[in-house]
Amino acid sequence: MKNKSSALRAILEPVYTAESHEEGIAIVRAFLEDPGCVIRANEKRVMLIRANQCKDLPKLQMYLTNSFLRYEGMAV
Repeated sequence: MKNKSSALRAILEPVYTAESHEEGIAIVRAFLEDPGCVIRANEKRVMLIRANQCKDLPKLQMYLTNSFLRYEGMAV
């Protein structure tokens, strides 16, 4: 059986090393709008809306980490 791997793994480190909220949002937006992104269109839209609702960088990082864990099958 193959382990699930989230596409979000690719942006966790860049978002955690972002220096500002705006830079973090730009990383997320670029990732989700990339034609090669394998996340379904309706999930991309919801993720972008929720990411934009995060008012600061730590909240954005927490949102992405929780999303990553959910897609990896490690959600509680």
